[in-house]
Amino acid sequence: MKTITKVKAFISTILLASAMITYSPLSLATILPASHSTVTTSASPTLTEHKQIIDQFIDQLRTIQNRTYLLVQLALDNPIQNVSAFKTNLNLVNSDAAILRRNVLDYQTTILPTSFQYRDVLLLLNALNHTKNALFELELLSAATSNVERARLLENLFRSRAEGIETLNMLENLISELYD
Repeated sequence: MKTITKVKAFISTILLASAMITYSPLSLATILPASHSTVTTSASPTLTEHKQIIDQFIDQLRTIQNRTYLLVQLALDNPIQNVSAFKTNLNLVNSDAAILRRNVLDYQTTILPTSFQYRDVLLLLNALNHTKNALFELELLSAATSNVERARLLENLFRSRAEGIETLNMLENLISELYD
């Protein structure tokens, strides 16, 4: 089972990387004027700076994942005890995920698309996408009424959660290999 999850995470990563390469700022440079280029001309971050920034993003994403898991536990009550508080907390987690995505995308513009640092950002975005998908499933779960629908949504939610965690673990291993 873990092997299948790893293979799915790897395939998702390859597909995301392929999409990012296809639509990279380098290919858009021929279409957009120089003032609209998304890659800055300043030097890329040093290895130490990169590790610190990525570690900070990983910590923020783990916090979002943990908060999502707590909300899942609340959503398992049928019906949810305090729907208003649940929706408020879900919106806060979604807002934090959106802020993190903007910060990661802003950081991505400081990195050359051909560097290993870009790979790290893509993996982080992939993990964030899985986490965001879990949040979408959680929102649907909170409104589901039939047990069959709830079971299907829980399966999708936990699959997305597991893939997000696995992708983050892979990223942390890659980052730690650079410094060992």
